Amino acid sequence: MHAFAWTLLPGAAYLTGTLKLLGSILEDVSNWAARLVFSPTVWLGIAVAGVSAALFATASFMRRRGLGTKGRPARTSVGSEESESRRAVGSKTGKPAVQDQDLADIEAILKKHGIS
Repeated sequence: MHAFAWTLLPGAAYLTGTLKLLGSILEDVSNWAARLVFSPTVWLGIAVAGVSAALFATASFMRRRGLGTKGRPARTSVGSEESESRRAVGSKTGKPAVQDQDLADIEAILKKHGIS
């Protein structure tokens, strides 16, 4: 019975158009792979993507190190030494320290409206 079921599958695939679909998919995949390997345009695109990734990595590295900020201080991460000292100063007054100028502005607006 299994053998008979297996012999019916190719006929069913032909009648439903599945064989033609699989043939088209295999042809398209092989054309894509050949273009990927042999096309200089594709390799140029891969090189451009690599340069973009390197620029993203360099910018992230520079931001973490505080380089290239043109006179404005780089934002510090939560676990940094500067953040720790700010939290320590804030804990002495009983209120958490404000870590960013934007947060200070928001805090002032909230205080103005009586929200603490």
